[in-house]
Formats: sequence, structure tokens, C-alpha cells
Amino acid sequence: MDIDKAKALALIGQGPKNALIFGSGHDLYSLKDYLRWGSVIDLKESDIQDLEVRHYSDGTNKGTISIDGQPVEYMDAIDNKDMLMWMANQLDMDISEHNWISGRGTWARAVTASIYEKLADIAEITEEEATELRTQGYKEEKIYQEVNGIKDADEEE
Repeated sequence: MDIDKAKALALIGQGPKNALIFGSGHDLYSLKDYLRWGSVIDLKESDIQDLEVRHYSDGTNKGTISIDGQPVEYMDAIDNKDMLMWMANQLDMDISEHNWISGRGTWARAVTASIYEKLADIAEITEEEATELRTQGYKEEKIYQEVNGIKDADEEE
């Protein structure tokens, strides 16, 4: 997949709840979720279907997979770390500078930052302009939630 200026701008401007690229090193998401989030760049199932694998719970606190708060034995999903590596590959990036990082979450946040820097370069915008786009995406997402009566999971009812 070629990430051109328009696609880079679309990715940068996504709100955090609908972003294709985000710094989570612990999460698994369905292929369907990634396709929805990637619709801004015309992401196709054939682009990422090889990233979907069966993940098994291991009984530990961090290794137990839950769906809707209920532990499950396994889940067919895409590990967000694999999505970050896939995107870095699409952007022809060398992310080996982050290999020294031992924590999954810390590694994912570092790679995400590098991806967004590369997207800003492709979009030919400054870091400040990229921040403005991300802020606007966040605001638009909040307005959409308010208009449609959607509450964040962390909001009290």
C-alpha cells in the first residue's frame, strides 16, 4: 500500500477512538476493527489479513484475553504491535532503533511516535501542524459522540 500525502493527512487527523495507528503494546483487535479504522486510507482485508492469528489466553493477569469483560480461551485477532510493524513497513521505516525497549507498551508508544513523524514528513507539514490536525480530530470525535449520545467507557453514567 502506498501512503501518499492525502492518506498521511487522513491518518494524522483521526481522533484517538478511531485511529488506525496508536501506541498500545498489549491490545488485540479484530480484523473488522482495523478495516473500519483504516477506511480513511482505503485499507483492504487483503492488505492485513495475514496479520490476523489465533491468540490464546495463558491464565496470567496480562495474558488472559477478555471479550466484553469475560475471559476467553482464545481470540482470532490482530496484535496492535503487528499492526505498528506493518505500518512501519508500508512507510519503508527502520524501527530497529526501538529494539532496546523491553516493555511492550513503551515500545509501541515509541514506534507510534516515529510513525507519526514519518506521516508528517510525507504530508509535508510541521510537528505543530500535525498536532493541530490531531487536536482537530479529537474535537470532531468528541462532537460526534455528544451528538450521537455516545459515552466513553471511562465516563460515569
